[in-house]
Amino acid sequence: MSEEELRPSLIRRRRRRLGLAVALAIPTQLAGTVALLAYCTPRPRTATYVFTTQAVHSSIVIPFATPILSTVGVPQAPGPAPGLTAGGRRASCPPPRTEAPRIIPPELDEPIENVQPAVSNAGWIAAWNTEHVFVSTDAGASFSRVLDGPGAVRDVDFDCHGNVIVLRGALVGMRSGPREHWRSIPGVQLADKKYGVSDESEPPHVSIIGGGPDLAVAGHEIDHDSDKARLAVSEDLGESWRYYDLHSSVEGPMIGRQREDGRIDLGVIVVDCRSEDLLWVRVENGVAEHLMQWIPGMNASLSGDLALTGTQWRRRRSDEEDWTPITGLPADSRASVLENSTILVEDTVAYKVSHGRARKLPWRIEGSGIAADPAGRIWSVVCGQPWIAQRTPSGRTCDDAQ
Repeated sequence: MSEEELRPSLIRRRRRRLGLAVALAIPTQLAGTVALLAYCTPRPRTATYVFTTQAVHSSIVIPFATPILSTVGVPQAPGPAPGLTAGGRRASCPPPRTEAPRIIPPELDEPIENVQPAVSNAGWIAAWNTEHVFVSTDAGASFSRVLDGPGAVRDVDFDCHGNVIVLRGALVGMRSGPREHWRSIPGVQLADKKYGVSDESEPPHVSIIGGGPDLAVAGHEIDHDSDKARLAVSEDLGESWRYYDLHSSVEGPMIGRQREDGRIDLGVIVVDCRSEDLLWVRVENGVAEHLMQWIPGMNASLSGDLALTGTQWRRRRSDEEDWTPITGLPADSRASVLENSTILVEDTVAYKVSHGRARKLPWRIEGSGIAADPAGRIWSVVCGQPWIAQRTPSGRTCDDAQ
């Protein structure tokens, strides 16, 4: 059945399940929903709203055995792909890697624009531009080009098994060992959301939620007229999907990761006409708990049960009404926090936050696209090339024509 033929049936199922969800909703759910729908209603800046949704009500599994569209490189290897057992079930994550040497990365054959370390293994690094993706499995000592395909590269990440995940155009690609394949996600809008494939249209916000055993992507629901956020999760490398509607529009960054036990912490920064809020969604055992908190600014990171900005922190279910200032920073600090970490960066200086206090690190920060790996190395893009912060500057001189 084609996607166009499948869509009316999907809409009817969702409407029936939505009616059942409303009928069974508990008062806490109703209170949270009302609070989220109060788009421009003034509310206390310290307010916290919590509601939960059962997976049976808020998610749909659609078997979607899309044919493999592209296979690149060596012939197909027998046996299950990394991350799956012989029976096609999700495999347990290997132990994380948190140590790696502070090397000087090699220069790539072409300039890159982004760098993304894996959150579960310091040996896996991705660097990319809109056309090509380069991946290292030796902590940045060497890189290989992978997952060539149609469409511009939108995001790159890894699951806990080292499978490389790439969003290109309207498809998600995976490199599982020597094999590469591409899938669509029937319930998430990956292509331009409002005007088809027009060059003038605005691409939807999409983000790979890496680090765990599953394939997880956050984006918009499939309706072209909707900005509502949706999380898609596949336990079988894209053969079928489970969806969690996040009950809020996507107007800012989406952050977060999946843990080795399958728990997902996703943060969506929601902007309305009066304030910014952090919608913190925790998906665990088929249940999505939504926690809405005011956030001071557009920059945030989730680390376990902590949320951090560049200058403040708070716990997920704190009884405190306000964010707590991070001590150890300059009085006029404008630091930013790196995603999925407790490292702050301001200009050329980096800090590590522990127990609410910032400790200055000896590394000199430079470049753009700054990110931290599990070994604490701080990656960036300097003059179009990957770089790890050292005690001294890189000495690179950027060529404007590069």
